[in-house]
Amino acid sequence: MNFTTSIETVFTNGTSLEDDLEDFSCSFSEIEIFYIPNDILAKGKEMMKVYLYLYAIENYIRLFIQQVCLRIYGQDYFVKLALTKNIKDTITGRKRSEEKMAG
Repeated sequence: MNFTTSIETVFTNGTSLEDDLEDFSCSFSEIEIFYIPNDILAKGKEMMKVYLYLYAIENYIRLFIQQVCLRIYGQDYFVKLALTKNIKDTITGRKRSEEKMAG
């Protein structure tokens, strides 16, 4: 797996992240199940952009950390990290939860 330092390359395949987020948020303006005041829609769209940016950055950093650990410690890097038992248990539990949700 190659790792790139350009977040736009990783998450948007060459288009700007701003353009992708705008396209995505505009698609919600076509949904009119019930009336939502314009100020709430506008705030919701802004928060959606913030959430997507944070989600992308968080996962980008996670991939970066994983790649660094793989290079330094190898495939079994997780057991070699100096983490407390509590942190390791929390991570293991969250991974199990993700696996259950995924399939």
